[in-house]
Amino acid sequence: MKRLAFAFILVLSLALTACQTTEEQPEVPAAPAKPALKEVHPLSLLADDFSIYVGVPVKYHQQLVADIICAEIPNLSKKDALTVVKQINVLYAGLGTVADRSLLEIAAGGTIPSLAQSAIFTQNNGWISQVYRAQSTPEALKKGYPNEFKYYRRRDTRFQVGIPSQKIITVARDLAPLFENYAVREEPLETNYNEWVDLTRNAGQDIRFYITKPGQYLRNLLGSDILGSNEVFGYLTYKPDASNPSAYSGNYVLTFDLRCNTSRTAKTLFAALQLSLGLMGGNISMRDDTTLEVSGLEITEKKLIDLFTRDPITGKHFEVNADGTVTTTNR
Repeated sequence: MKRLAFAFILVLSLALTACQTTEEQPEVPAAPAKPALKEVHPLSLLADDFSIYVGVPVKYHQQLVADIICAEIPNLSKKDALTVVKQINVLYAGLGTVADRSLLEIAAGGTIPSLAQSAIFTQNNGWISQVYRAQSTPEALKKGYPNEFKYYRRRDTRFQVGIPSQKIITVARDLAPLFENYAVREEPLETNYNEWVDLTRNAGQDIRFYITKPGQYLRNLLGSDILGSNEVFGYLTYKPDASNPSAYSGNYVLTFDLRCNTSRTAKTLFAALQLSLGLMGGNISMRDDTTLEVSGLEITEKKLIDLFTRDPITGKHFEVNADGTVTTTNR
């Protein structure tokens, strides 16, 4: 009985002490949570000197995007590629430069959970994990912008895969420029190509593209050179198989505008393309004095993949001069 009474007194004493302590020490307010950083627009990560810019609403083109990734990273399984692709909402890419037409940068937005990263990018799958520390700027570092980013590489491919946040995934041969852009968190440049391919401004199911230096890029798709146009922009629409609409057909329909410097150039182009495009089942018309519209051209997935996986050879660019002659330049 004495032990029971002692225990009761001890518990009561501790309770009273706790109450007194609580009363004597005012609650310390919790530190305010840091405001979440606005996510970077994927377009702001790409270089500004590409010949082609592409915007893909991935939800409607998952198989195509997975096939392109597998073509660039041969030993990545289609299953793993689709696992990543299904986490992506939008994908932006820059293709080819004056110096290297095979150059490719990809920046995609979505949700890339840590679990998916750890399941796919493992050493058993051939991946080596590394960390890149961006130089950033004093202003960005003062604002608390991150400047350390994880990326993955493997010995059997020239491409690296970077995940600067759980909402962004990047692919390039050298991710340093993309990470440096991410570290300063600037908005995309106000350019014609960004405005055209930006899927936040242009909602829909089509793949949008903008070609700043047409050259032979469209030759791969059309089978003929594009003469005299320094600007081409349009979109690709998926065409399902009529006999089996639920299966992936790999076929697309190409529609684009060719903007020319002069009406004379436009007329020259119109005459040159009218016959060749007609034989391919396409239609060409004059939208205005300096702009041609091409539509109804069917393109296969293979040609699209070839566009993303070009050899490192500088392409040619053709211009129609004021006197009607054609000049060939390397760009």
